[in-house]
Amino acid sequence: MQLVPVTCPRDLRWPVRRNEVPGMTHVLVPGAPTGLVLCGPKARVGITGPGEVQTIVATLDALRRVPPGVVYACPIDVGPIYGFFFNYPGGEVLLVTVHASGCRQATNGRVAAWAASIGKWARHRLAYRVHPG
Repeated sequence: MQLVPVTCPRDLRWPVRRNEVPGMTHVLVPGAPTGLVLCGPKARVGITGPGEVQTIVATLDALRRVPPGVVYACPIDVGPIYGFFFNYPGGEVLLVTVHASGCRQATNGRVAAWAASIGKWARHRLAYRVHPG
């Protein structure tokens, strides 16, 4: 299985084009993606193990949602942003970004959730570059 992106964006702080995936206005990761590319500062890990991908989906979808339309005064955001590129069987790719500092939120561009623990997990996963099959 060829996961995309093949190379990670240089900087996720700038707007990255996001695809529309059915259901993304209700949960962070809708449906059943079959693979994931995790991107961080100068690192990329592909994850294709169905159990691990679905565990990550369930973890993100269980995060407490940020109420829409509410404005927050967040601490300074100087930490990394992680990109979770979920690959679907039909070729769609859904990007969920996770800010590891500041408000520590995850978003797919339509839905946002509080994600403090996910940033720590992503940093650890990229640091050890584990590549499950």
